[in-house]
Formats: sequence, C-alpha cells, structure tokens
Amino acid sequence: MRYDFIIAGGGCAGLSLLDALLDSSLRNKKIAVIDKELKVANDRTWCFWSDSPKEYPYTLSGSWKNMALHTHSASIKKTLRKHQYNCLLSEDFYKPIIEKARQFENVDFILADIIEVKEGNEHATVVTNLGSYHATQVFNSLWKKNSFAGKFFLWQNFFGAFVRTQKPVFNTDSIRLMDFRISQENETQFFYVLPFSETFALVELTKFETQTSDFKHFQSPIENYIQQHWHLQINDYSVERTEQGRIPMTDADFSACLSPHIFPIGTAGGNTKPTTGYTFKRIQAESKRIVNALRANKPLTFRARGKRFQFYDHLLLSILTEKPRLASDIFLSLFKNNDASKVVRFLEEETTLLEEISLISQLPWSPFLEALWKEYVIADSRLENQLTFPITPSL
Repeated sequence: MRYDFIIAGGGCAGLSLLDALLDSSLRNKKIAVIDKELKVANDRTWCFWSDSPKEYPYTLSGSWKNMALHTHSASIKKTLRKHQYNCLLSEDFYKPIIEKARQFENVDFILADIIEVKEGNEHATVVTNLGSYHATQVFNSLWKKNSFAGKFFLWQNFFGAFVRTQKPVFNTDSIRLMDFRISQENETQFFYVLPFSETFALVELTKFETQTSDFKHFQSPIENYIQQHWHLQINDYSVERTEQGRIPMTDADFSACLSPHIFPIGTAGGNTKPTTGYTFKRIQAESKRIVNALRANKPLTFRARGKRFQFYDHLLLSILTEKPRLASDIFLSLFKNNDASKVVRFLEEETTLLEEISLISQLPWSPFLEALWKEYVIADSRLENQLTFPITPSL
C-alpha cells in the first residue's frame, strides 16, 4: 500500500509528528503510523523544563518551581525563577493525539512488527510481518545502537516506583532532581523524586552505565531509600505501578543515517540530550521544524547543534564514562553556584558564550582539564607528533 507519509514507531516522536501534521495544511495527506501496538497505557513519564505554563497543550501531572540536589557531603535547594519543571504521564499524551487522528479517514494505524525500513529510488519501504508499505517519506523512530558511531556511549537505565503512603510524608513544594546518596564508585547513579501529593510520588533510580541493566537489581535500593529517607516500614506504603527504560547517551553523529526518503526522528534523530537524556521538548521542536519544511517543500535536513554544546557534551561524557564518581560534585557545583534558571537554559542549549563561561567557571576544573587533555591532545596523534618538548598538564 502507498502513503504520502509513514511514521515508523508510534511512541512519543511518532505521535508528536502526527499531531503536528494534523495541525497543519498537510492534514489531508495519506498517513500511516506503524507499530506493534497502539500506545494507550502509562508506560512512560516525560519531564521537561519550560518558561511558560501553557507552552504545551497537554494535561500535566505535576509542575514545580523548587528543586533539591543531594550528595554525601552537601545538599542544596534552588528556586526556578523563570522556569518550572513539568511532568507528563504518557497516557495523557497518547490518548488525545490518537483520538484526534481517528477523526481523519486518511490516517491509518497499522499494528505490525517492523522488520526493516528500506530506501528506494522513488520511495521508501517499511517491511513488516504483515507485508510491505511504501511512502514518499518515511519518518523512522526505530533506534539501533550499532547504526551510529561515537566516541562515547552510555545507557541511562532507570527504574521507578509510583509510591502511595498511608500518611503524608512527601514535600509537594519541591522535587529531588538528583540525590547521589548512593555509591558512585562503579557508575554515576542517583535517586529522583517527583511528589504529586503528600502521599503519592514517583521514586526512581537512574544509572549511567556502559551496559543495559537487569532492572530487578534496582528494586532493593529503591525500597531501602524509601524506608530510610521517609522513615517508613514496609507496611506503611504500597507500590501502585512501576516504570522502567533505557535512554542512549552518546556523542555519535546521527546525521550519518540520513537518506532521500527516510528521515530519523526522536532518539534515532539525535533528539536526546547526550548528557542528560532529556528528549520530550526537543521532539516537540523537531516535529514543528519537520512540518514547516514539508509545507515549504524544502528538503529535510538534520537539526544543527551548536559546536560549543557538542564540545561540552563530549567532555562530560568522557568524565561520566571514565570517572563516574566525579559526576555528583559536577552537577552539585553547577546548580549551587549559579542561578537555577540560567543552568536550565544551559542544559537546553539556549545560553550565550559569555553565560557559558560564567557557568563553567564555577565547576571543578580538574576533571574537565584532564578530559580535554586526553580527548583533544593525547588522542590527536598529529598534534602529538608536532610537539618538540614534553608537556605535562597541571591537574
């Protein structure tokens, strides 16, 4: 069957693009969304920073202006003056878009396993267990690690428990963005707490690892954390549901996968921030950018990232990979010594060079100098061969 557009994968990226298409002059194009299942359940929790409460038309499960970070040696609390931290449950995102799409006879949801997405001379083909489907343009959200080459690659493995307590214990005024009060020797890991009410919260454990994790090993640390930090016994709370997942964190060049009739979206399109894993807000901006290009009949190009931010991410990925125990001090210093909203803008890649110099000057320099030395001096054999005298960095 032939379509104008096929969206391969009906998750966040696929449905965001579908929503943007249906809100545009392209709404009457023949569109197919192919996935093995129709997304309707709460299988994901997306969080993002915003400077406007009405930035997105979704029903939020929570928004916060205050945040806390904890390490073994220090704790800080910060107020987001110009921003807020938002939480969106996937059910509140999936359902409105699917209901909207069902009003369009030109939109098909095809429930099938995608085997392959192939480029052709005049169109692309999505091969499934139910047959092959063709389109002038395929938007592919299927991600495979081996498709991309990068210097560094980490998995952000996470497991979260939605906890209901019998008595009020959670501070609804503030999130725990990062709580590093757990061993940092072998990998960067931290707890993350979103309090939806005084008796209901998401308590999550996140690890930056070189391999995928067995999530059963996350449950015991979360139980210990809940019982220790809120002085609860096992009978004082219940876990209503859990979520788990993994996000790739890499400095790979995603533009290498571009082809005439296949365009990558979502994580496959490089829309995940390499050093934090934040993706949702980037997907929304990318969906609008894609639709604007299609409407103007312009070629689809890869989203350009600033060279400075690629450089910052490369150095931090180096540290997270080789010296994960240093991450807690780096993140604590970043927020402790700077205005929180400016830090958010930095994480969102919206700051100026002068602002970045001010922010970075507050960080512990040694790990970044060492990473800089290794990645841009020692690793550059051409430069190394040009040196006529020994240089030893002062770290």
